[in-house]
Amino acid sequence: MNSMFRLCLFTLALASAVFVACGDEEARAPAEPPHTVAELYARIANALSRPDAVLYSRATTMVADAGGERPDHVTEYWIDGVNGRARTQYTLDPSVDAYDRAASATAIYEDRYAYIPDDEDEALRQEYRDRCPESDDALIALLLECGTYYGLYFPLAPPRLEDGREYDDDPALVMVQEGYGLHDRAVITAFVDPSTFLPIAETIEIIPDAGGTLQYTTAYIHEFVDPDSLEASFFDPRSIGYGPPPSWEQTLDEQGREAPVYWVGEEYTAASGDEYVLARLPDPLYGESAHLIYETPEGLVGFDILVFSPEAWDAFLRSDMGLRLTDRECVPQSTLARGEVQLFTIPWPEFPVSETPQTPEEVCDLVVAKEPELIRWGHLAVVRRDDAVVAVGDASGTPAADTALLEDVVRDLQRR
Repeated sequence: MNSMFRLCLFTLALASAVFVACGDEEARAPAEPPHTVAELYARIANALSRPDAVLYSRATTMVADAGGERPDHVTEYWIDGVNGRARTQYTLDPSVDAYDRAASATAIYEDRYAYIPDDEDEALRQEYRDRCPESDDALIALLLECGTYYGLYFPLAPPRLEDGREYDDDPALVMVQEGYGLHDRAVITAFVDPSTFLPIAETIEIIPDAGGTLQYTTAYIHEFVDPDSLEASFFDPRSIGYGPPPSWEQTLDEQGREAPVYWVGEEYTAASGDEYVLARLPDPLYGESAHLIYETPEGLVGFDILVFSPEAWDAFLRSDMGLRLTDRECVPQSTLARGEVQLFTIPWPEFPVSETPQTPEEVCDLVVAKEPELIRWGHLAVVRRDDAVVAVGDASGTPAADTALLEDVVRDLQRR
């Protein structure tokens, strides 16, 4: 190899090394800081959406006033930004004595909904409307607790960015909001890591005009975890009690031995767009082999489906409740518009109901009032199949002339 060729190779290698070194340095260079609140939110949203990873954040909140500083609660977040969902675990510090605050709670957030615990082992769905000012990102609102702010209900000024701020002697991107009430004001400050664009801390200062300050300080720690390390149902609202009880399939299997179960699925959407979920499977009370109760996702009553064997239905009609239901003087009967489906329209009694009725109306009030379930339904449609009799009760409180929900359910009944 001649010397000129070696010199050219050396020169080329040196140039390549310089190019690579510059490239590495450029990759390590800090990103241009955001100049607007919208840019900061965009960086945070991007940080929450790492592919093939779930952000785990632990937020510890302390409260300080004239009596000193003390722990308040811890909130853990698992945020799957790519799929737009999250799970939280709230734990009140044992030292806090507050009868009106839950000791712990698990919630799931997906799309525009929050699934919030109601009773033990039961969760309800509600729209999640909290948003940070100038942002429509639900996950950012969740992580920064926008919309809660510990009971602050007075208007807040638009947020602003402040330069040259630090948190615990480390550089921080800072977003500040201020608001004024009748007798106090508040300053809400979010500190964001300029390298990760994840929150470091948030402080909320409530300053009464009379003096003294109440301050909440939330400190965050973060790590990204492998989604495969979480249970498959981790982000499923059913894992915290939304929808049917855990053993619903086994229960319906057992109830279907006497007569086949007819239903409209775990979740049902009527033609009106109203949504319902299978919420409860109470023990049979009237001779039916299966009783399914559907409610709205928010927990409001919807409709019941009761399944009888043909023999059990005949026996029910001979019972006290059956005789009251078929009393044509008090409970009008007709058919649904769809066809030969028997419809009972149960009138609402006039309360208080007299135990010694003197008029036909008072007699009917007493007849109906003796059966609270009849009052709850309002309408009852009876569908006769070769292998079962299916009674569908509308408990949604619709007017007497409105049978749309019953018609939808009857149309969509299917054998399970």
